[in-house]
Amino acid sequence: MSGPTRHRRESEDILGRLLAVFVRFAAPGKRFRKELLSHDIVTAVVKVRHKAATHHIASLSERNRMNTNRRLAVLSMLLLTCFTLPAWAADRIHAGQWVGTTIVGGKTYPTSSCISQSDADAMNGDAKAVEAYLKTIIPPEACQITNVRVDGNKVIYTASCGGGAAKVVTTVYHGDSSEGTDSTGAKTAAKRVGMCK
Repeated sequence: MSGPTRHRRESEDILGRLLAVFVRFAAPGKRFRKELLSHDIVTAVVKVRHKAATHHIASLSERNRMNTNRRLAVLSMLLLTCFTLPAWAADRIHAGQWVGTTIVGGKTYPTSSCISQSDADAMNGDAKAVEAYLKTIIPPEACQITNVRVDGNKVIYTASCGGGAAKVVTTVYHGDSSEGTDSTGAKTAAKRVGMCK
């Protein structure tokens, strides 16, 4: 039996007893004892009020518990979001097969590369991790990489290649795509197309 139904039945039972007490003492031929009647009525009324107050407090407690549970759920979601978004936002690049184009001097060259999870971890790291990774994929005898900086999803470095003038390379990463330019006007664009082949 649910709480409100049980409470109503108990109240009806107490009121029935109250009525029986009144009838018993008010019936003809019975000696009427006013103080006993008053005591029984007061006791019955106190019981009814106590039951009503207890039920009211229980329902308030249940409402408060539900509101607290709802608040905890919302707070948990907010905390999860706060801790998850920065971790996802820090991923400049995701592992997988990447294809793109590089435009240099008006000519377009297709590019394709497999970015392993360790490659992605390095590119998602700090400036030292990015510099170490770039030096493994760009041989030092081909280009000297210096002044590596990381600013959110942007990687900036200076490359001096083949005895030519130094150029500043800026690449912006979006997890599954990127675009870049350098100080000579060259442009790159790439996107992740799936798992490595």
